[in-house]
Amino acid sequence: MKYESEIIDIIKMITPLKEKVTKIGLTSKLSDIGIDSILYVRILVELENSLGITFPDTYLSINPSYTIMDLCKAVKNIMASEGQENE
Repeated sequence: MKYESEIIDIIKMITPLKEKVTKIGLTSKLSDIGIDSILYVRILVELENSLGITFPDTYLSINPSYTIMDLCKAVKNIMASEGQENE
């Protein structure tokens, strides 16, 4: 999925990963890899800065079941709505 590697790189940079987490993939739940609401917002801000997008306020609260795939889909939808998606 597009943006997966960039999102995972940002998560690894910002998040002190739990020792038991050995692999992060599309189906990894954010809560399972130690992402709380503060880290989640930091990740969104970093994604905004690196991709030149703006997350609407509706994305600012974390859902415990969010996965990396959910973030990829959100980025893709935002880029499409801002006219930046070129797939």
